[in-house]
Amino acid sequence: MIIEKQYCCFVEAIPNRVCDDVLKWANYLRSQNKEKIGFVEGITKEDVEKSNKVKNNLLANRNSNVIWMDSAWLFKELVPFVKKANIEAKWNFDWEFSEQLQFTKYEPGQHYEWHQDAFTYDRKLNGKMMNRKLSVALSLSNPDEYEGGELEFDFLNKGKGVPNIRVCKEVKTKGSLVVFPSFSWHRVTPVTRGTRHSLVMWSNGVPWR
Repeated sequence: MIIEKQYCCFVEAIPNRVCDDVLKWANYLRSQNKEKIGFVEGITKEDVEKSNKVKNNLLANRNSNVIWMDSAWLFKELVPFVKKANIEAKWNFDWEFSEQLQFTKYEPGQHYEWHQDAFTYDRKLNGKMMNRKLSVALSLSNPDEYEGGELEFDFLNKGKGVPNIRVCKEVKTKGSLVVFPSFSWHRVTPVTRGTRHSLVMWSNGVPWR
């Protein structure tokens, strides 16, 4: 395990059999037409359908295929690492539940530009507003299956100006995952060869005080 102030990595923490089960499940859901274009929050599917300009602008920021997953066995695998990272990285964020998981596929040319997971993701639970506090990204591909598709963080410049970029190479291996505060600026660079598969989860809590 590698601990950083900004993020916490767990190398090859999830068994290959679990990763393979996720891939098989994704293939089944894809056969049921559950795969969608990944959207940037604030732009609805209806907006995209109405305007090619909106779609082109959207794809300039995010171009990937996603499938939403919701299963207790996956939460059971990932949540312990969220708890462990939250303590060992000394974030100590208050959070109550993890929302639906997102399976993501990046093929050549696909990417996700600089973004945060937290600031637009308020959710109501039992009459309370909730914010994303912690994000998890799990690698489902081996490093030799693709090129490009690097997960990068920019901790000081918020994706603007002179970059201070850290490449999260620790999660290139299948079954490796990274936990980080959802307000961190991050991106996935364009894939240049092969296919990159990953699974993303967000843990939510009461609004920041």
